[in-house]
Amino acid sequence: MQSIIDLANAQNIDSRIITLELNQDYLNGDLSSIITIVQDCKENGLRICLDHFGAGRSGLNQMEMSQPNAIALNAKLVRDADTNGAKQAIVRGLIQTCDDLGIDLIAKHVETRGEFDWLLSEGVDLFQGGLLGHPQLDVPATSARIPQ
Repeated sequence: MQSIIDLANAQNIDSRIITLELNQDYLNGDLSSIITIVQDCKENGLRICLDHFGAGRSGLNQMEMSQPNAIALNAKLVRDADTNGAKQAIVRGLIQTCDDLGIDLIAKHVETRGEFDWLLSEGVDLFQGGLLGHPQLDVPATSARIPQ
């Protein structure tokens, strides 16, 4: 943890703009480990995102106990969310829960215009995925444009 803070300080980077993604599957579902890591990061000014939310061991109890700054939806929840009623109900519930807890929700792996439009219409405003473009080192993240 401290090495991240030290590296940020050495590069004159404000640690409050750093977000660490935690993949719960690598933490073996140990909720106390997740809570400790999230609390330590937050105390040091780092933001935390629980990645692959809705898959494997990731669950609502982890979100409630650790209260990360953000969650990133698992690709399986995003895929075909515009046409799958069960996924729509689940995503709507997560959107409401995140809103109530002040947690950002990120829709990752958005590949179709239909998925993007539906998620946007439900209030999601943070996206990643092939629809928006593939990672490029020389293009600022804020420059992504939605295909027409």
